[in-house]
Amino acid sequence: MRVGPVTRDGDLYTVSGELSYPAGSPLGTQSIHLYISTADAAGWSIVDKYRAVATRQQGDRTIEAFTIHLVEPGRIPATLLWNPPGETHWLTIPFDLPIE
Repeated sequence: MRVGPVTRDGDLYTVSGELSYPAGSPLGTQSIHLYISTADAAGWSIVDKYRAVATRQQGDRTIEAFTIHLVEPGRIPATLLWNPPGETHWLTIPFDLPIE
């Protein structure tokens, strides 16, 4: 996982990043970015409503570029939480994230 820039638009924030995982993984066509959420500095979850994802193949990897739009004004994201389902145990296999 690579976390990109956190951008601000008025009192709202957007978090961007990429996930890389083996092509043909046990998760199939289900996007694993769905298990990402954010929290503020105190550890309280921040509500998001709008998500965008673009998926591409890169060699033997599937890359998901995600953008999460937070909808709670003034809540600053400090932590990115990722709670993938049990089927993703294969994510513990080390790999190099391709840099474009």
